[in-house]
Amino acid sequence: MSYITSKANKRLYFLVLLLRVGTPKLEVLEVYYSIVRSVLEYAAEVWHGGLSKELSEKIEHIQKRAVRMIFPDLDYDDACMTHNITSLWQRRNDKCKKLFNDIQNPKHKLHHLLPSEISKRTLRESSSRKYYLPAKCTNRFLGSPINYCIKEFQKSS
Repeated sequence: MSYITSKANKRLYFLVLLLRVGTPKLEVLEVYYSIVRSVLEYAAEVWHGGLSKELSEKIEHIQKRAVRMIFPDLDYDDACMTHNITSLWQRRNDKCKKLFNDIQNPKHKLHHLLPSEISKRTLRESSSRKYYLPAKCTNRFLGSPINYCIKEFQKSS
């Protein structure tokens, strides 16, 4: 993860150069999306579930720096609301949710990775649970991509 944050931090310098020469702020924001945020979100569906809070904050801090550079006269939250910039955590979470919804289609290439569906429901089980996860498992197991999605999103399915 330090490689990713280091690479993104280096790319922030491009934004500085663009701002120095007077490039319009919305164009600099588009450059941020294409060369910095793309690095921070590459294959996020795979690693998002296993990300610690500390690492997630480090990644989010890069976006905060970029937004403060592009819009120095606005507060971070105001700039995000004004220019419709969503948090990186929310974007990663949405990507995971979309992948999980896609995988549930039996024709999807990764459908075979899902655990077996719960066929019988007991009175104690929530009706929203569709897939079986073992009762006792490690955080690492729950943070793996498929299991994270099952744990987080089967409530909303």
